[in-house]
Amino acid sequence: MKKNILKATPIITISLLIIGWIIMLFLNYYLNKNNHFTGSRITFPISVVYFSEFSLQGILFSFLFLIIGLFILNKYEKFNYWQLFFSYIILILLGNLSQSSIHYAFLRSFIDTDFQYYHDAIKVKDGYSFITSYNKIQDSLTMHAKTHPPFAVWIQYVLLRLTNYSVLGLSLCMSFIGLLSFIPLYKILNLFNIEKSKQNLLILIFSLIPAINIYTIVSIDALFLLFSLTFLYGLILIIKSNNLNYIGIITAFIGFTLASSISFSSSFLAFVAFIVCLFEFTRHKNYYPLFNFIIIGCLFLLILLIYYFLLNYNHIEAFLAASKSENPRGFRGFYQPLVYFFTRIEDISEILLFLSFSFFAYLFTPKIFNLKKGDINFYLPIIAFSSLIIMFLTGAYGTGETARACLYIYPYFLLLLINIKNKYILLNIAYIALTQTFIMQMIGDYFW
Repeated sequence: MKKNILKATPIITISLLIIGWIIMLFLNYYLNKNNHFTGSRITFPISVVYFSEFSLQGILFSFLFLIIGLFILNKYEKFNYWQLFFSYIILILLGNLSQSSIHYAFLRSFIDTDFQYYHDAIKVKDGYSFITSYNKIQDSLTMHAKTHPPFAVWIQYVLLRLTNYSVLGLSLCMSFIGLLSFIPLYKILNLFNIEKSKQNLLILIFSLIPAINIYTIVSIDALFLLFSLTFLYGLILIIKSNNLNYIGIITAFIGFTLASSISFSSSFLAFVAFIVCLFEFTRHKNYYPLFNFIIIGCLFLLILLIYYFLLNYNHIEAFLAASKSENPRGFRGFYQPLVYFFTRIEDISEILLFLSFSFFAYLFTPKIFNLKKGDINFYLPIIAFSSLIIMFLTGAYGTGETARACLYIYPYFLLLLINIKNKYILLNIAYIALTQTFIMQMIGDYFW
């Protein structure tokens, strides 16, 4: 079996990708060194990374992650739901503890900086007053809080109160909520009637992808992943039914509402739903997705009205202010074309690098995915990738860190693996993702 897994490795493609990464890294360094500011850091395309402090504890956790990861990948076929859930959690927790200590894994992003949501949350005296005054104070908040809806800070304020203002308590609560992304992911894969052992392997691959393993705990983006997966589950339920699917409507509505409450990246979900409705209407003459999402749109409009009249919060105004804050001089392509170009390349490259080299390499041989144009797990990822590219072209995510900020795109990559018949290809992706994450988690710290 080991020989078959090794044989499946796209060694040449991975080697070329690594060479390409090194070339771009040196090109970026050369341009910046010669007074051509690219907007990208020396670690291109990783926009934020620091070296971890090596310690015996961190090294032990790193190898424990590697050994348990190998054990799980050897035993995954017979896992039941709870064994799989526990494996998902333990792989992510051990991966992050590999950064050397509890401080680095759970606390550093809060207490070693001064510009996180946490630093606004500890100043909030009253949660209701914070939301009702948000439009007035938005520009005075820290860099993350002022580019997100107020609930990104509010949820941390609530968790802090529940944990008696314990930073570790806040971190563990945020991490626990993020780890619940397993639940909608499991339900999504169930909709495709996949063989049990294959479904288990796909979920483990997801937990081993560097982006998921690194950012599923502590960050607000892990919460957004949970909510966007809930939305995706509702979306697929709607696509698969030729009528008004009330469970799909409720699920997609809840996922979208919660996602939009903490990040304006929810516009991605809205755009995907819109394109899916057009696709189903034009290609399959299926009107029902459109009808379903008209209902969801009306329900969300009602939420916006509740925000406005009961909470004195204008979501649209907050979105426009956040956009202006991100790009105060307008479209960057007009006044900083080199920065615009390089940061677009950086945004895409970071997502793919954190996908893992093997997974990325297989994207160059699409035949192995055994996808047909009519498959939901073919056209839905294509729509999602196209939507994200359009967002990048408009100048979104100018500051990088897309592996974190665009965590929601990785489930669409996973959908591409559903039809793969050769299990050794999936195991190859899993083992290389495990190895890459082992190295990245041991040597790097990826939070601001």
